[in-house]
Amino acid sequence: MNYLIGGILILALLLWILPRLLRQNRPPMFNVIFLISGLLLGLALAWIVLKGKWGFGKADETTIQSNTIVQSIERVFKVVTAEGHFSEVYEYENTTHTLSFIPSTKKALIVVNAKVLMGFDFKKLKVEIDESDKSIKILSFPEPEILSVEPDLRYYSLENGLLNKFSNKDLTMLQADAKAKIIASVSKSDLPAIAQKQMHALMLELADLRQMALQGEDKIIQAPLQLNSAQQSQ
Repeated sequence: MNYLIGGILILALLLWILPRLLRQNRPPMFNVIFLISGLLLGLALAWIVLKGKWGFGKADETTIQSNTIVQSIERVFKVVTAEGHFSEVYEYENTTHTLSFIPSTKKALIVVNAKVLMGFDFKKLKVEIDESDKSIKILSFPEPEILSVEPDLRYYSLENGLLNKFSNKDLTMLQADAKAKIIASVSKSDLPAIAQKQMHALMLELADLRQMALQGEDKIIQAPLQLNSAQQSQ
């Protein structure tokens, strides 16, 4: 409303001043310039009025809809026995040649910080419990698994080439590759051995709580790192 009142006052002032200026002995060019200026001011006034009346120039609106689809639910018995924090500096460089002789290079420098949880899937555990003999015999013990990897990627440098630029597919590939490097570092670290030792202590405690002897405990500390199916698919 304030814009509309102001515009009407400016238009009335122009209508009052314009006839008086045209009656004076002014150069023709001055009258032309004045008329053009009045026309531009009128257009600006019209835009302000339309903006207030029909909403021209309103702020953008964002609408977000989401639907959650449950694909599957299953019972699991996975025990986390070790947690590790890993950092990886990941450098990427790709050069393409346009027309076989014009090089264009894109580069990325990424620092990956990841929290890794390692443990065991007890669904794979096979034991025999002898109540009369007060013993728990381990027949088969699962290998330690990476149960989850929570990476935090920070792009410290992302340089596009003139004719070779990063796409969304490239960024997805970089994230997957950086995560794979973290997983490779985990397999070479002490985390699997720590997880096995923690599980060994846990099994001894469980047996002691039931006042039973634990047999076959050597099977707990014997296997290398095993990537679970989720990690292998990545």
